[in-house]
Amino acid sequence: MELDSPEFHEAWEKLRTAGLLQPSRLAVLPSSSLQGLAELSVRGASLPVDEMLKWLTEEKEKAIPLHQIAQAEHVDYYMLHGYRLRLEQEQAKKETRIRHAQSEVQAVRMSRQEPPAWLGPASKLRRTNANDRKAGGQADREKWAQLSLKTLTEAGWIDKPNILGDAGVARMLLRLQKGMRVRTLRMRAESLQRISRWAKIANGGKWPCATERIEDYMNDLSTHKRAGLTTFERARFAITYAEAAVGKEKEDRIGDSLSLKSTIKELMLRVAGKSSCVTTGVTKTSPR
Repeated sequence: MELDSPEFHEAWEKLRTAGLLQPSRLAVLPSSSLQGLAELSVRGASLPVDEMLKWLTEEKEKAIPLHQIAQAEHVDYYMLHGYRLRLEQEQAKKETRIRHAQSEVQAVRMSRQEPPAWLGPASKLRRTNANDRKAGGQADREKWAQLSLKTLTEAGWIDKPNILGDAGVARMLLRLQKGMRVRTLRMRAESLQRISRWAKIANGGKWPCATERIEDYMNDLSTHKRAGLTTFERARFAITYAEAAVGKEKEDRIGDSLSLKSTIKELMLRVAGKSSCVTTGVTKTSPR
């Protein structure tokens, strides 16, 4: 059949206008109805009914899988939509129960009556005031900064307090705090103390002031049974922290030395390759 003929286009237009060529309708149309549909479409035209019937049969065969795919997607969409609605309803119920429980607890707290038994014994702890937390955090930061200052003074990197004076000590404490958190300041202070203890034992009491001495310290650290991957970088950070606090120029700092960084990478590789870490499955951490 000539698909480009005017007669076919006229018949096709009739079917399209009636909506009979949509896959959803053509796929469910009984095969017995195709004969009558072909006759109606070619009525008044010189197009053979058999050819039109053959074309409609082929289109129906093409429309069936398309209709099945569309139906499956439709069912999946409604199943997912229903599942999402059920989850939202369960979440809403859960939030409602939590809000009711919180409101009951708040009502009991606000009233000065005996709390019900299901609340359990009254807690002896009270909410800490925000100003108290801030003051406590600042006190801890000053505590670890003073410990670092003491270690560096014993190492000879900073003059003694009687030489520095009150203004000098305050200035050094500000440098040592340098906006760090309490946990970071504690790690820096403890790392400096470990370096100081090592220097008293293995370096004749002298603070390591050369890259080679720091590398010796790193090698000794790697033999520690609790040496972890962060041990060496933590020690390097502490050295850089001390050098920055005493005012060393960046190009003169041992902590930024490329040779020291290369040594640290090799030591980290050795620690990671220890058989004990692989066989026991225990993650090594740096010594506290």
